Amino acid sequence: MKKKAPLFVLLVIICIFGLVACSNNVNTTTGSGEIFASQLQEANSACIDIEPHDVVMQTDTEGTVKITVQLPDYEILYKEAYASENPDQYLLRALESGKYNVLEYDITVKVSIIDGKEVIHTDEAIKELLERELANAINALMEAE
Repeated sequence: MKKKAPLFVLLVIICIFGLVACSNNVNTTTGSGEIFASQLQEANSACIDIEPHDVVMQTDTEGTVKITVQLPDYEILYKEAYASENPDQYLLRALESGKYNVLEYDITVKVSIIDGKEVIHTDEAIKELLERELANAINALMEAE
């Protein structure tokens, strides 16, 4: 039987995952850590679904829109990854395959009309939501130990 990765190794992986998922900048160095982080970023980005509803314009160019955000239940996903023999690969494979529980949030974000096109400003709201969910997942994992 293989020995499980120490908790601190998993937490490092989780932190890398969280930072990469929230960042638009990926180091172009081709080391294995950077490649894995890039793969996690791609898999995570594909898992976040955003659906706009109810646009309310306050002016001709500014308004708000309700969006439904669906993302993985990181708390369950991290616990399952930690229980596996290879947590980092489990996490990547689960994200890529879509085999995870989904959480759904309704939030309101700004919308603008720029050059005649509707632009929904989701980046900051998604970043905050991801940061909160990743922190909750890490805390739950720490409490489980």
